[in-house]
Amino acid sequence: MSSFPLVKPLCLIVASISVWICQTSPNPRPKEHEIAVKEPQLVSTKGGSMGKYVPVIMLILEALVVQFSHFLHQDLQPYLNANGVTSQPSTQFYIGISILFIAGFIRYRCYAELGRHFTFEISVLSQHKLITTGPYSIVRHPSYADLASVSLVSF
Repeated sequence: MSSFPLVKPLCLIVASISVWICQTSPNPRPKEHEIAVKEPQLVSTKGGSMGKYVPVIMLILEALVVQFSHFLHQDLQPYLNANGVTSQPSTQFYIGISILFIAGFIRYRCYAELGRHFTFEISVLSQHKLITTGPYSIVRHPSYADLASVSLVSF
């Protein structure tokens, strides 16, 4: 048993919060009168919620199983251990959790820098200007790179 039995469940909860932040649009879809350049939408953002709910639910379920594994039937313990569901966090676990936490922070910073212009709908809003501060001073599209890292680590 770990000397800190709550470490892994708490890390999993923090990871689920990071995934939720990364996968939730900070602003609603722009209204028609706010869009400066009208182009045909070739990509749909509908159905993207599965990319949010599935990893968050899985992370929370794993946190619950790890925390309350001593209540489970003893026949399940070998199956859980064989699939990496233990109370002992591994090095890979800490690396993955760190990436998710950093990704959640970067995504949050992207939301803050773009403000109303950050939506999950591809559009150019009126009063558009190029943002070159915060994460955007380093990378042109930090939010896309960030979302890719979250997607890889989550699954």
